[in-house]
Amino acid sequence: MTSILILNVNGRQHLQKCLLALPAFTKTPHEIIVIDNGSSDGSQDYLRTVGVRNLTVVENPENIGCPPARAQGMALAKGDYVVLLDNDTIVTAGWLTRLIGHCENDPKIGLLGPSTNYITGPQRVPGVKYTDLQSLAGIAAQTATHFAGMLQPTTRLVGFCMFIRRAVIDRIGCCDATFGKYGFEDDDYSYRAILAGFDAYIARDVFIHHTGNSGHVDAGLDYPTYVREAWSVFHAKWGFPANMTVEDYGKNPAKYMPERAFDVTTDYIPLPDVGEIEACITRRP
Repeated sequence: MTSILILNVNGRQHLQKCLLALPAFTKTPHEIIVIDNGSSDGSQDYLRTVGVRNLTVVENPENIGCPPARAQGMALAKGDYVVLLDNDTIVTAGWLTRLIGHCENDPKIGLLGPSTNYITGPQRVPGVKYTDLQSLAGIAAQTATHFAGMLQPTTRLVGFCMFIRRAVIDRIGCCDATFGKYGFEDDDYSYRAILAGFDAYIARDVFIHHTGNSGHVDAGLDYPTYVREAWSVFHAKWGFPANMTVEDYGKNPAKYMPERAFDVTTDYIPLPDVGEIEACITRRP
């Protein structure tokens, strides 16, 4: 089984599309865990009643931030695989089957991420165009056929859709909550997984839609400030050169990958206590 973890802050209009696509295009056993960070747009009422099977809902009374909320989801997840999925994504036919297949073919694979229309870094497919779900499905099908079995090594996967083998969580724990509200916890997770001996790849035969910037536009979240604050934490944590900028890092994340052994005292982040999350669970399968 795969645990699919979705975060939401005032993103009902995106979340509805995301949850509509998941059952339609996810044919392997899965559970869905939605962590809502203090929404006030009707998202919580929607989540309590929407007709989606195997759905767990966590309602935090306030926006605790992306890394801590993802950690909550990881603590609750029961799957052999875990997927971090943004609420403004739309998955496509066969997406999870192919990701699982890649992992089953190579036990060293710890992390996978798909191609998409909108993201920073090499997971983005430049120039891809579609205007509706039918044309999105066509692009995804062409991608699956043309790039069948193709994996591209990487040291950075973006958390809009990050597929994680359970053994990675057992080894390195959860997302680092010290990154604050948003940003670089996925970069940090990629680094830690690779240091722990796992491989990370972009699955070029999987394409999903990502709207992007929805929290900034729709939920009134100050992403630019969050990212600057998270960059400061990431920069200090990994001992980057003092004059190194986020733009320097973005051009070549592999260049700054630390060359050292995995250190369980610093690279393992314990999962939060499930008992502390229980009080915030408002829906169970």
